[in-house]
Amino acid sequence: MEKRVKSSIYLLGSYESKILGAKLPSYRQAFGFFLHLHQVEKKTVRNASRQAIQVVSTFWEKAGIPLPCQHHSIQKLEKVFTEWKSLRKHSTRSTAAHKLKEDEFVERLDDLFDIAHGDALSLIKIPEDKEFLIFQKMKGRPGAMGALDMVQQRRIKKTEDRLNAEERRRKIAKQETEASSSRAVLASDSSTSSIAAEDIEEDEEDPSGSPVAKRARINIMSSQLASALDRTKISSRNATFVLGEVATSHFMFRLFMPSRCGSFVANSR
Repeated sequence: MEKRVKSSIYLLGSYESKILGAKLPSYRQAFGFFLHLHQVEKKTVRNASRQAIQVVSTFWEKAGIPLPCQHHSIQKLEKVFTEWKSLRKHSTRSTAAHKLKEDEFVERLDDLFDIAHGDALSLIKIPEDKEFLIFQKMKGRPGAMGALDMVQQRRIKKTEDRLNAEERRRKIAKQETEASSSRAVLASDSSTSSIAAEDIEEDEEDPSGSPVAKRARINIMSSQLASALDRTKISSRNATFVLGEVATSHFMFRLFMPSRCGSFVANSR
């Protein structure tokens, strides 16, 4: 059985099922991939051109070259398709003019399918990116993205490091703000609870309904005492314990001393 040979594509030779390489895509790659999507995968012209431009654009973005609105690139690719269909329609012509048009189309296939922004060379700030674009516009598209990838990767890493550092600073600032807010709320709650407790103590009544005498409050913390605690380097916790004992001793002294003094006077008489 004779093996069936697939006929070649008019002027193009063959389809491009994918776009590979370390250069920016050529007309052959971009248009060949479009034809594969349109004629083999049976996508509409607009869907095929849109998908093809999306793939082509990734090479340009990787090279750090600014692009225009994607719609302009899609129109450019569809214009190539219109031109190709017109040439194929009259492929049987043998006139010199038609032959010249076919030659021009074929000669252009290995040139850069240029979709760069109109002001790309002035917009690009990195010299290596600008030089790479200039070389790719030349015949044969000299140069590759191998060395350019290293520059791009370093640039991306620096950007990521900066963004990560900023994110860490924002998190730390947020945590400090939340901690300060929590301390303020706790202090406010503690103060409110203390005031409420004082109010309750002053308004207490015994079961018979008679008001209970207000509990005496003595401020034993003076500036001299605070200085003494600081000089002796007593911690806040230990200072609280000591002052509590002092307050208790003062209360007991006030409680028992009057009766003792009265007894002493009575005995003296």
